[in-house]
Amino acid sequence: MQFSNAFYHELIILLSILILLIPAIMVFKRENRWKMLLAFFIIVPVFVAYLPGKKAPSSPIEHIETDFTPAQRQAAFQQWFKEYQAGLDNFDKSWQKFNETVGGLEAEELSRSEAAAEFTGILNQAQTYHQALANLLPPPELAVTEQELISGLLEETQSVSAAQLLIIEKTINLLEDETTTQAKQAELANEIKKLALLHRPVYLDIMPKITRLKTSLKL
Repeated sequence: MQFSNAFYHELIILLSILILLIPAIMVFKRENRWKMLLAFFIIVPVFVAYLPGKKAPSSPIEHIETDFTPAQRQAAFQQWFKEYQAGLDNFDKSWQKFNETVGGLEAEELSRSEAAAEFTGILNQAQTYHQALANLLPPPELAVTEQELISGLLEETQSVSAAQLLIIEKTINLLEDETTTQAKQAELANEIKKLALLHRPVYLDIMPKITRLKTSLKL
């Protein structure tokens, strides 16, 4: 157990008081001496029991375990965040294109084969974006606690990206399934909407972690 300097300081004070009290007790009148002894034997154990519970204050969470300057850390985070936001924009564009293609299939603006080709292109793009996200590691300039926040955020984002990939893949499989060749395009679009709802990713809220990072970096 780690104790603070204050603990040892208080212990020295206690011992000093005890040394001073012993002669004082001895000079008291006999009838009052037992009262002093009783108080002495009550107070001392309580004080001794109290001291071990006092630990040294823990270091602040924002203690920086890095050799880089604040300016270097800020610049590294800002560059990473710029690339991360670009990745999110790409995900949004892919998903928007996916929904537009579903709408085109439903309205018969696209044939079944044309829609399948569109979804295949969307899948290829989404896979590229997913891999780029996997390569977007936390900047080494940041403190350990800051890197852990970014790692957690990247894991959540990759989970959302993986769910989108799964939906696109299942959509392509549905359109290529020979058992659905007689289905109307509106029916196919409805099935795609159902599977998208079934496998939809959880809502990605990046702001809590980003806010903590900006606070830590004083941005």
